[in-house]
Amino acid sequence: MQRQRALCGGQERTAGALWAIAGDNIEERLIMAERISVRLLVDFITSTSPLLNLVGAEGLYALGTGPLGQHDNIAFAAGVPALIYLIRRPPPDGVPIIAGRPVGD
Repeated sequence: MQRQRALCGGQERTAGALWAIAGDNIEERLIMAERISVRLLVDFITSTSPLLNLVGAEGLYALGTGPLGQHDNIAFAAGVPALIYLIRRPPPDGVPIIAGRPVGD
């Protein structure tokens, strides 16, 4: 259990740092999300970490603004069910609910 927490903490720090490097520019976020990969972003969404949930959701949103081929990748990696799971799941105590945006909006 402690090892799993340590791994999640390392993922949080790494994902948070990469997402901070991408900044608020949607083109930079698209590039970073492509480098992180759809599969890993979906894994972030299904994580118990609110930070990984945020990076995963924002990363899939960025990919959804990109080429149509990315939409296929999101669908193939079960990204839509993961996002629905995230929206329906009750938030942990003290964590604000983040409003969802349509992919490709």
